[in-house]
Amino acid sequence: MKFFTSKRLKLVLIYLIALIFLFRSDLIEFGKYINQPNSNSYQVVLNNSENRLEYCLHDNHDAVRYHRTVIRDIGQRGCVTIEIPEGAVNPITVTEYSTRLPPMTHFVFWILFGCLIFLPHKKIVAPLMILLYLGFSSRWTLLSNVIPTGTEPDAHSYLSLALTITGPLGTQSREPLFVLWLRPLVLVGNNPEFLNRIATISTSLLVIIAAYSVFYKKFGWKAAFLVGIFLATHPLSQNLSVRGMRDELISLLTLILINYLFVSFRNSFAHHLFLGMAAGLLALCRLETLTFSVVLVTIAIVLHRSNALRILVLCLPVIMMLTPYLLHNKRLYNDYFYPSTLHATWFRNYEFLQVKKTGCIGCPTLEEYPKDSAGGKRISSFQYLFSYHSIPEITNTSVVGLANLLLLRHNAIVFLGYENYLIHILYLMGLVYLLVSRKWLYLLLPLILVNALVFFLGVDGFLDIRILINILPFIGLIIYFGIVSIWRTLFWAYSVCWRL
Repeated sequence: MKFFTSKRLKLVLIYLIALIFLFRSDLIEFGKYINQPNSNSYQVVLNNSENRLEYCLHDNHDAVRYHRTVIRDIGQRGCVTIEIPEGAVNPITVTEYSTRLPPMTHFVFWILFGCLIFLPHKKIVAPLMILLYLGFSSRWTLLSNVIPTGTEPDAHSYLSLALTITGPLGTQSREPLFVLWLRPLVLVGNNPEFLNRIATISTSLLVIIAAYSVFYKKFGWKAAFLVGIFLATHPLSQNLSVRGMRDELISLLTLILINYLFVSFRNSFAHHLFLGMAAGLLALCRLETLTFSVVLVTIAIVLHRSNALRILVLCLPVIMMLTPYLLHNKRLYNDYFYPSTLHATWFRNYEFLQVKKTGCIGCPTLEEYPKDSAGGKRISSFQYLFSYHSIPEITNTSVVGLANLLLLRHNAIVFLGYENYLIHILYLMGLVYLLVSRKWLYLLLPLILVNALVFFLGVDGFLDIRILINILPFIGLIIYFGIVSIWRTLFWAYSVCWRL
């Protein structure tokens, strides 16, 4: 309560007023950006004889897109020559993008600096402020580069639902939580696509805060700071944060669940109730997370010896939160677990049509597949594994997938984020250190979070990282253990040499 003294509150208020005054032009520009769409489309009529187009920008924009091609840094009211492919239809559409974001990194720096001044526990807060600034500045810079590319189909789907949703379950085939999370954030101004990206950048920064908090409690500030740097500067995490999709929210909820299961566990009814809510929210964000949530909760129950009544308290919110959504799926699609079966069907089609190119019973034809990648007979994840594969094949493929995951074969650059052998060596040494020191939980966590996707990692080692983004904090933790192993080895070698 010492922080909330009247004197300190006055100083905080004066500091905020001073910052707003100093950065008023940037804040006004940011307000304008929120309240106007960042793209304008124009139709240009061409004669059939023309094979190129000279297009001049109408306003103060610095990028133009024609037929998926983005041309940047045109300059105010500049012109660009675009080659028109043969047989182009008339008219063509050219899209201009306003990409000059206000320099908000300076404002955020001084906001975080103010937090460092006024918040207590400087030894804890200072590293976190550094991490947040690293994370924000890199993502803000990347944001200005990706705006002209437009949002992806999945992100556009989430955004459209967030703008039109009429009830908590009116999200069609999508799980509702991310859409409900997104809706109030994208209604702030008239530029929802931009605000969608801002929302996921903010969630990505919350992931850094959550990871720092969890690992600080368990291992201290050095481990927390290193994992935070890994997440803040990781190219994949940065790229995903500006794409406007739900995966950062899944990472955040996963860290919250793991924190209250293994780090800050209390054997109370309220704590078990909160755990049930965290697991339920995860399932409402991606239904397949139920598979790893059940395993994690079971391990925690065994470790902490929770009694039957507390287990019931834990399960109750999960059942209450999921039942309306499952009934909604049954009513619309005649399938309680429709999103899960949709993904299982997609995996089947991808394996047999894209990877193996053999086709299968229930798969769409090669002509139908490009039009609907989840077409054909709908199947569950259980059916995908055991109806289309033998037990030996499942075992062998899962072992290959396990190697792809743990040893990062084919995925080293994707997971580690860098073409750097040193980081890969640190990661492998971290695995060895965890094995030798028998810290089984930290080896099991990434495997449990991937769960049945270990099999698909054996089918295709280049599985979309979006599905595996929630294991990134634990990849960073394993790298930290690799550094610890080197330090302890060097210290041991020094001690031996000193004795000699």
